[in-house]
Amino acid sequence: MKNTKQFKEGKKIKAVIKLPNFLLKIKGRLDSRKGKTVADAFIGKLKDKCAAIENKESITAEEMLFNDRKNGAVKLSVMSEVSSKLSQNARDSSLSGVAAIRENRRNESKQRNNESMLSSCIEQLNIINENIINIDTILDERITKTRKKASEKINVYISGLRAGRLKDYEGNFEFNDDARTIYHKKHESGDALIREAVRFN
Repeated sequence: MKNTKQFKEGKKIKAVIKLPNFLLKIKGRLDSRKGKTVADAFIGKLKDKCAAIENKESITAEEMLFNDRKNGAVKLSVMSEVSSKLSQNARDSSLSGVAAIRENRRNESKQRNNESMLSSCIEQLNIINENIINIDTILDERITKTRKKASEKINVYISGLRAGRLKDYEGNFEFNDDARTIYHKKHESGDALIREAVRFN
């Protein structure tokens, strides 16, 4: 998909406002006549727009990783089931006698199949884990770039305010981190299980 490619390549980072810098500075000078409340409200709007952009970025990352996380949950379930079978087969390996030889051979065959299945699950979970790390890193980079662009616009506007009647204006540069926090919290437990499965196998 086009959006996926642009996301991965770090392209199409949206701006909080399309107004050219020189016009934004003029707006700052004009708004300085209306007082600090108007200036605060405008900067608040820009930060809200930044939060909305970050929310869309988080949704894009979530959609890109939907199948990976779904497959990861399936592989974890299979691993749990197979691990249980492997330990059960290990307990039954004490069988002896002529009649039990065939049973032991069947168990050994099942054991090899289960070990192969477990190895395959771990291999696929490794790929899934790497993809999750990659997309999450790209998401963080895109959010950082979005905030940088937003800060640049806010700074231009503030320079206009200070060139006007609000000489000592101090803006609030704290961005809303809800989108990223909600995204990570939503997938925290599932992603942690995948990481742990990969780390200890």
